[in-house]
Amino acid sequence: MTIQTLENRDLTLKDFILVLKKLNIYSKLSSANTIIIKPNLAAGSYVTSDSHVVSDFDFLSQLINCILEINLFGKVFIAESDSSGYGFAFLKFDNLGLNKLVSDRVKLLDLSRDKLTKIENPNFKYFSSVDKQLWLSSTLINSGFFISTANLKTHSITKFTGACKNLFGLLPEMNKSIMHPSIHKVVHDLYFAFPPNLSIIDGFYAMEGNGPVGGDKKQINKRFYGSDAFELDCYSSNYISISYK
Repeated sequence: MTIQTLENRDLTLKDFILVLKKLNIYSKLSSANTIIIKPNLAAGSYVTSDSHVVSDFDFLSQLINCILEINLFGKVFIAESDSSGYGFAFLKFDNLGLNKLVSDRVKLLDLSRDKLTKIENPNFKYFSSVDKQLWLSSTLINSGFFISTANLKTHSITKFTGACKNLFGLLPEMNKSIMHPSIHKVVHDLYFAFPPNLSIIDGFYAMEGNGPVGGDKKQINKRFYGSDAFELDCYSSNYISISYK
């Protein structure tokens, strides 16, 4: 298991390059034509950008700047889909001010309105029948590097939410709540369908209690990086006294 931990809240280019090289993914990121960042934007259509409910705007900005310094030609997409309660992706982008990050090489990707590609995998537990098919953004599937950035939080349904649970937001459907009874199978399938090349869990923007939206703010003063989302979740969950061993 290879996990890197940084205790500085601000992400510097030097530290990020060191993390990427230790995880053996520097070359892949530096040469990718398209880089997708999937932040945690739960309830992003109405919560404030400084809330621990959503990814830290400042960190997201620092991450993008580091990527642009490392990869001089690729495009970066900040990706999000719709969620229940008319939580349209474009409303999240507007409410959280993510349009401020847009430039010639940085774009917003609406996963619910992009062209979709059907994904099949013999390991699927949920998306394994005609009535339950997995369709994901074609821009996402054809990207060269995928980053999942999540907050370290407890969750009222899954107990813990991190890098793997953040993949739930890749689904283009608005009413994802119908999948909650089988959410572990759904997240399992998403992990096998399109695992992140880099996963980041933010312990500076952490939460405990009735997460992922109504819990209490917490600051662990650490940020965790890993090339395997599942291993990273197992490692970081110990910091909020949840063990998967």
